[in-house]
Amino acid sequence: MERNQGDLRMMDFLRTAISFLTDIGIQLFEMVGVVVLLVAGARAVVGYLRKGPHTSVTLARGAAMALQFKMGAEILHIVQVREMQELYLIAGIVVIRIVLALMTHYEIREGDQRRLQEQEAPPAQVPAE
Repeated sequence: MERNQGDLRMMDFLRTAISFLTDIGIQLFEMVGVVVLLVAGARAVVGYLRKGPHTSVTLARGAAMALQFKMGAEILHIVQVREMQELYLIAGIVVIRIVLALMTHYEIREGDQRRLQEQEAPPAQVPAE
């Protein structure tokens, strides 16, 4: 069955619209991920300079959130894939980001457990002289 010109123009329009929207979404997610990481990094530097006990957890939480936005951008990249080699590259990036997210989650959990232990520990007694 042969398609008429109107159908072909509509398909081209839809393809262009999807490409345009995914490009905007990718740029938006990438930008938000970078901003989140920069803010978390700045907060972590301030915490480090003030000798805050939970600076690494603060940075890890920010990095985890930034990774989620970056992962969203990679998922949108999949919509635009035209060749299998591109799909393999994106799949590799996604796997690396999943591993980083798991490592970050582990760091956050460890930090939370340390904080709970610090809160539950009785205060150290100063020896009387």
